[in-house]
Amino acid sequence: MSNRDPKIASVIRFVQSKLSLAAVSTCALLILGGCTSIQPDFMDMTEAYERSIDMHQKKSLLTNMLRASNDLPLMFTDITTVAGTGSINTNSTIGASMVSAEPGSLAGFFSSTNGSSASIGTGLSTNRSFTFSLGSLNNEEFYRGFLTDTPLEDMYFYMRSDHPSKEFVASLLVDSIELTGQDGVKNIYVNDPLSPDYPLFQSVVYQLVDDGLTAEMINQMVDIGPALSKEDFNKVLPEISKLIQAKVQVRKLTTKPETYQLTMIVPKAKFCMDSALTQRRFGKQMSCKSLSQTAAAAQTVKNPGPAESSKETLLINLRSTKAVFAYLGKLIARQIGPNPVITTIRVPVGKGQFEQTPIILVHQGMLSPFDKLIASTNYQGTTYSVPLRDSGYSAKVFDLLSVMVTMNKIPGSIPASPGVLIR
Repeated sequence: MSNRDPKIASVIRFVQSKLSLAAVSTCALLILGGCTSIQPDFMDMTEAYERSIDMHQKKSLLTNMLRASNDLPLMFTDITTVAGTGSINTNSTIGASMVSAEPGSLAGFFSSTNGSSASIGTGLSTNRSFTFSLGSLNNEEFYRGFLTDTPLEDMYFYMRSDHPSKEFVASLLVDSIELTGQDGVKNIYVNDPLSPDYPLFQSVVYQLVDDGLTAEMINQMVDIGPALSKEDFNKVLPEISKLIQAKVQVRKLTTKPETYQLTMIVPKAKFCMDSALTQRRFGKQMSCKSLSQTAAAAQTVKNPGPAESSKETLLINLRSTKAVFAYLGKLIARQIGPNPVITTIRVPVGKGQFEQTPIILVHQGMLSPFDKLIASTNYQGTTYSVPLRDSGYSAKVFDLLSVMVTMNKIPGSIPASPGVLIR
């Protein structure tokens, strides 16, 4: 057919090219049509949310340490609710523009001039967004616990958890140590890195740790109400089942006349040291697991004999969460000041062998893009970063601070309605 009429052959070739474009466009449309069944991946969205929360928390902790280094007020926020949405939109188009070479004939319509054109278009757009509410924790309920000294029960869990050393926990949580000798002379060692006596405090901590300083939970008997006579005790007997459920015990005090005491066993934490030297130096009350749960033992502790009274006494004062931030702020102020000084503590590397490592390491200015970071923030126009590698106990500092701040988020401290709604 091409031998008889070149124009007809040209028409066929043109139609074939248009059909090819239509086929490609149709395939693209089918592919995109299949994509419309794809939904936003839930795991990707949750991972993005978790990364954002993680960055927010660590950045907040670092920013507040920097505020503390300048003696400025601290500011804490909490993301109370998060709502995530996602969508995928697709579109495809096909079009052709043809100008006839011979308007008077059908063959001329299919034989286009140079102005003719054909096109296809496809598009794919995705959308993923989060809406979250940000509440301020600067309220009375939050700061009530934030300003309260760390309970000894919390100290017990911190010392028994996966934190690497007691030197680290003591450096952050112990405010001061009071030692009273047998001669009655009291020495107070304050945990202040800006004080010239700070090395003395560290040496006392190291000595106590070497003596086996730790914390333990004991069951302490607490009396409930006054002693009961036999007649009063008989009145309580009908309620004895309720008392047992409430973990209340009845202890017989005397036989003639019969008197009884309601008591409750309450778990209580205490500092203790597990070494033979401890008992000789501080007495039995500082030995681990030395107190029994009997009333006689409790009475002995309240009224120690002459031998126990002649021993040395040890008093360890703990600090509040706010004071921990103030302490870390002083460490940061020392290392980013005109004459940088990095505060270190010892870390065991073998039996009786130690090396010094920073408590926290904060770099002023940008680090290498290849460095992995624990946290980074821009504070007052300057970037501060905490590297993940070769930064001493920095990661443990953020871990412990995160737990301590969370422990203060009691019911009532997080506002019921958000202070700021961010879309």
